[in-house]
Amino acid sequence: MSNEGVEQQMEKRYQVFVSSTYTDLREERQQVSQALLKLDCFPAGMELFPAANEDQWKLITKVIDDSDYYIVIVAGRYGSSGPSGIGYTQMEYEYAVSKGKPVIGFLHGDPGSIPSSKCDPSQEAKDRLANFRRIVKEKPCNHWLTPSELGLAVTISLIKLIKSTPAIGWVRGNSVPEEARLQDMLTFDHEGMQKAHHHLDDEDLQGYLENSSTIRVLKTWFPESRQIGAGLIGAIEKMGAIEKTESVRLLLCKPGSDILLERSLGAHEEEWFGSFAVSHGVKLVYNCLVARARLGKPPANVKIGIYDSWPGCPVIWYDKKILMGFYIRGKSSPSWPWINVREGSALARFLSAQWNDLWGHEKTEHLNTLEEMKNWLERPENKKWANLGVIPERISGS
Repeated sequence: MSNEGVEQQMEKRYQVFVSSTYTDLREERQQVSQALLKLDCFPAGMELFPAANEDQWKLITKVIDDSDYYIVIVAGRYGSSGPSGIGYTQMEYEYAVSKGKPVIGFLHGDPGSIPSSKCDPSQEAKDRLANFRRIVKEKPCNHWLTPSELGLAVTISLIKLIKSTPAIGWVRGNSVPEEARLQDMLTFDHEGMQKAHHHLDDEDLQGYLENSSTIRVLKTWFPESRQIGAGLIGAIEKMGAIEKTESVRLLLCKPGSDILLERSLGAHEEEWFGSFAVSHGVKLVYNCLVARARLGKPPANVKIGIYDSWPGCPVIWYDKKILMGFYIRGKSSPSWPWINVREGSALARFLSAQWNDLWGHEKTEHLNTLEEMKNWLERPENKKWANLGVIPERISGS
């Protein structure tokens, strides 16, 4: 299907930024808004954010950026000025022009007939208004005398402008045909986002882990269930049985930290649950390594990082596969959507950088040996968490 055919199937609407002074042109702006709505356009302008300070100016420029067309209405007032001394209406106009937006000016056809109550009292403001009118005349413009004339002029002019200068516009998501949706999907794939899992079943994750030789896990706590724990232990127990570079790295949140307490509540768990789960996870790994040592197996390359800062996205790396999750309030991690991330993609590089930054963070404590894990577990502040709960058979967690 051609792009033209795709566009013909979509009901496209346009956003039009309406710029003017406000209190003196309320009726005129209402007529313009009604005219735009009848054309199935979205009016945007000062009703949403009076231009009065620097923060609002940033919002205004963003809305202009997102608009397809720009119109300015000029009558008897120049309007309030920004820090630079230029009026906000003129600033909006010049910004739209600088961004290449299609613009139309609507100038009052007889400024002398405008009531004094709707005109600037000072000569300086009148001079600035006259200069602004000259600037607007450099682009396509129309004249009007009454609000109804203005509404009609906007209707006629915008129809012509849309025909002569088609813009991107907006369409309903459910009206986008499959070919157009495919382009969005290709964009996600270009960034590295591939198949999305509705959720990770703990049996699936157990299999992923115990059959992998290289594992990295970045989460608030881990494992979330006995089955997932069995997958992790299965991988550690197999280390040395196959000829590969083998390693397990866990980055988990510090027990008792504000982040972990809040995350526990956000997952609809008890406040202490995350701290208990991390302590349990470290103890699980420690006991497995002790058992290996007693059996005379070579030391396993297993290291744990305990962080105390914002972790970013939860990620699981197993061999050359990458799974990225999201923190969703009220949902435990295997229950939320996970995404396969293509190795070598831009997103994969971002996630690796996130790992490296957190692993090397000054607040991250490293447990690289059995002795360090044992000492960590024996600290009173960590001991207290270990006896507070039980890891469930099925899903719960970070």
